[in-house]
Amino acid sequence: MSATTYMSVATYTCESGYNLNGNNTIHCMRNGKWSTVNASCYPGDCKAPPIILHGHVDSNASTYLSVATYTCDPGYNIVGKDTTQCLQNGTWSSIQASCNLLDCNVPSTIDHGNVTVQTTTYHSVASYTCDPGYNIIGNRTIQCMSSGNWSRTQATCKPVGVLI
Repeated sequence: MSATTYMSVATYTCESGYNLNGNNTIHCMRNGKWSTVNASCYPGDCKAPPIILHGHVDSNASTYLSVATYTCDPGYNIVGKDTTQCLQNGTWSSIQASCNLLDCNVPSTIDHGNVTVQTTTYHSVASYTCDPGYNIIGNRTIQCMSSGNWSRTQATCKPVGVLI
């Protein structure tokens, strides 16, 4: 606006990330007063944030500058950035999060025995056996837990004929 005299026009604009609702102009009237402002600014809306496979998104709003946080289901771990933000253009920032299945890696061995495992990811089961001449004592199996660790090894191999 450069003038404030009769018939001058003032134009309203919204800050970045906000949208205009209503008429964005007012006029200086004969009585020296401005016509009624009939505009308001409201934050842009990104709608619901994108979902990720094997995960959840938590956000209390979807408007400009809102943040959504990602978490993974049990047995999965977050890889990448766990948040996204609603941008001024009404879209969410780049989604860099994904949920990968936890891997417990190869379980430890036991003396005089072997471990057999097909996979090492969440819920996988590993089985212990003893070498010839040894008996297994304790739990023969362990499982890959949501912590990314194997359940505690309880098995041991004792020579045949040894009293426990």
